[in-house]
Amino acid sequence: MSLSQERRRDRFSSSMHRYLFWRQISVLGSTMANQREFEEVMKLVFMGRLKPVVDRVFPLEQARQAHEYLAKGEQFGKVVLAID
Repeated sequence: MSLSQERRRDRFSSSMHRYLFWRQISVLGSTMANQREFEEVMKLVFMGRLKPVVDRVFPLEQARQAHEYLAKGEQFGKVVLAID
């Protein structure tokens, strides 16, 4: 990653943190490994050699139901909110 790309990423990250903080938005999720390993996995995804497992897709209007579904802990894979 070039220095200019890192600076753009840092500015974006900083502005995103402020946005989330001031609106008191919670972000739930997890990370995997480190940046290098994440980039390697994403390369495989973009090449079509690795596909994420999607358990279920909910329209954004059913976000509450999606959270309730997650709370049950019965999903296998990702639960997605689709924004149309």
